[in-house]
Order: sequence, then C-alpha cells, then structure tokens
Amino acid sequence: MKNDRYYRYLNLIAERVTALQSDGYMIRVRSVNRVAFFYNLVHHRNGNRINLSGSFINGTMTQSRNGKKVYDGEII
Repeated sequence: MKNDRYYRYLNLIAERVTALQSDGYMIRVRSVNRVAFFYNLVHHRNGNRINLSGSFINGTMTQSRNGKKVYDGEII
C-alpha cells in the first residue's frame, strides 16, 4: 500500500474521531496499525457507544452506534 493513501485515510479517521470527541465522546479503546484500525468511544453524558473499525488496505470502514451499524463503506 502506498504511504500517501495510508496517511490520507489515517487523517480522515483522525478527523472523524476528533469530531466525535467534540460531540462529547471519549475514547475507551484505540488500536491503529498499518493495515487496520479500531476505536471504541462512549458519550460522557448519555452513555451511547460508537465503534469505528476498518481496513487501510481496502479503504473501507464500519461505524456502529449502540451495536447498530450506521455506516459501512469507503473511509470518509
């Protein structure tokens, strides 16, 4: 995989996580390596849980809230 694509995807994920943190979510679990990523976040007031996971190789991600899939597709 080319480095430029990896860093572009990494930046998109970082922007998404930062936006969620601005909305009141706290990171509980973070795992990022050269091929995949996983985040588990919980809202500090209402207890909602968000999972973000995906593949840098395929350029795909899945986001779920409280166990229900809300996005499955390209890393955006």
